[in-house]
Amino acid sequence: MNVVKKVVVVTNSHSDIGEETALQFAALGCKMVLVGSDDAEIRQVALKCRQKSPREMRADLTVDAERVKLVDSVIDHYDRIDILVNNFDHGTFTPIDDANLIRNYDKILNADLRPLLHLIYLFRAHLEKSKGNIVNVSSVFGMRPVQNFNWTKKFDNLRSLAHNYF
Repeated sequence: MNVVKKVVVVTNSHSDIGEETALQFAALGCKMVLVGSDDAEIRQVALKCRQKSPREMRADLTVDAERVKLVDSVIDHYDRIDILVNNFDHGTFTPIDDANLIRNYDKILNADLRPLLHLIYLFRAHLEKSKGNIVNVSSVFGMRPVQNFNWTKKFDNLRSLAHNYF
């Protein structure tokens, strides 16, 4: 698939997976829209992308209006979207006997699942028009419980996976 000059929106682009995804798409010549909740971190990713002007957008995607604003801004600026990378990575390690179990579960649904579904809904017609793609990023922790996970290896493994994939 040729992705040169495709418009790519990467949510949470300042996280490990989001940053590496953005860097790989930028290296392939895509028009990048970097979305995240921290201006300084998004700026650092934008500088690494080495594009003339990757679009940087600070947005709290847990807020419905911010998602609508994101979609409107992308379409107003580029008149299309070709690839939506839904990269949401809120998580928690809450034991089943923890009193905060349901509160943490609700927090994850509202921070990850609701924004993901709403962005797909909002971008749907534009993606159909461009015959675009949606990439929903998930964690291996959704597959099975993991104990004593070595977090220092996490990023190295993700970077290796991304380099081998692209």
